[in-house]
Amino acid sequence: MTTDTPLALADEDRILDAALGLFADVGVRRATIGDVAKRAGVDRVTVYRRVGSKDEVVGSVIIREAGRLFDEVLSAANRESSLAGRITVGFAETIERIRSHAMLNRMIELEPDTVFVSLSRDAGPILVAAVSVVERIFEGARADGLLDSVDGLTPVAEAFVRIAHSFVLTPSAAAAAGTHRELVDFASAALVPLLPPEPSRA
Repeated sequence: MTTDTPLALADEDRILDAALGLFADVGVRRATIGDVAKRAGVDRVTVYRRVGSKDEVVGSVIIREAGRLFDEVLSAANRESSLAGRITVGFAETIERIRSHAMLNRMIELEPDTVFVSLSRDAGPILVAAVSVVERIFEGARADGLLDSVDGLTPVAEAFVRIAHSFVLTPSAAAAAGTHRELVDFASAALVPLLPPEPSRA
């Protein structure tokens, strides 16, 4: 467990930065706590104390990277002036940012089986976090007068996340989804009809 002191947080960030770079260079399986410690400029005890075991280091890296991605997606979505725009742009930005993530692409190259397990069977916590991001988009839309209520929209948020998740796992199928425009068009056709109507501004 980490503490909330500035020194502890600085150590944790340095360790996670080091682990992120190491995983991109050699993959998760070949990386050791000793390797992470050496790259971070700390000893092994500090890694265990500040972050934990190798599995906990991996989990913390994934959670931090997902958090950064979600913040970027939320920021891009909230620049749109309509609820439909926020959802379609959020969907497209999510897929594109995951596809272009350097560490993820490198890990797919080095350890495709490990990545598949992380993104499928073990993806529950990340999907829960992603659902909360969609709910934040809904909350922001309500605050901006684009929704009357967010009641009952959690299943809709989860449906959006599960559809996006399928695009990550299987990039190509019947729908064209190679460009930002194609992703937005898909979301407009498949996701927007699930949204409640925006309030009348008359």
